[in-house]
Amino acid sequence: MTSNFSRVGASIRPLAYLTIALELFGSIAIALGLLTRALAFMLFIQMIVILVVVMIPRGTGFQLSTVWIGVFAYLSAHGIGRWALDRPIDRQV
Repeated sequence: MTSNFSRVGASIRPLAYLTIALELFGSIAIALGLLTRALAFMLFIQMIVILVVVMIPRGTGFQLSTVWIGVFAYLSAHGIGRWALDRPIDRQV
């Protein structure tokens, strides 16, 4: 994997740390209902990049990625639910 990024001249470490942080803390925050629309949109973009760069060239495993793209697109468009922690913030926006 590192050799693939080395060929294009990009360092994998900052991208890996960003991906880890976004998936770990973003998923926890979405589960709690914090910053749902913004984090869902970031995860939506991340899943599109993963789908295009990794999954489609390999030819396997892209079905689950497309499901997550749909989930994150829905959450970023429709927002939070009734029991979310940032519901008062979402009402003001």
